[in-house]
Amino acid sequence: MNDEVLNEHLTKICSDQLKINKEFDKLDKLETIEQRNIQLSKIALALSRIALRISILEKEAKGKSNLYPQIKLLRKSTNRIAKRVKKVLKKSTKLEQTFIKREYRND
Repeated sequence: MNDEVLNEHLTKICSDQLKINKEFDKLDKLETIEQRNIQLSKIALALSRIALRISILEKEAKGKSNLYPQIKLLRKSTNRIAKRVKKVLKKSTKLEQTFIKREYRND
């Protein structure tokens, strides 16, 4: 892959990351825990696809392209987003478990 093609792929990945950030910001507006969890699952799936594409680009560019440092930065930013999603999903799961316990006690 030449630098021009790599650059196009990097631009697409950046665009996808921005879309994921926008979707992540919309989580607070969702009404139910189920809706939040579904949205978080979609975000996690999109992140895993991005991570796979970055891995492929890393293999292609390592030692061959001057864009390799940019690819590494994309990897770091993707990991940061993934950590945020993981943290929110963990909180959401705990919240859901709390509601289930309350409902069970009330029955």
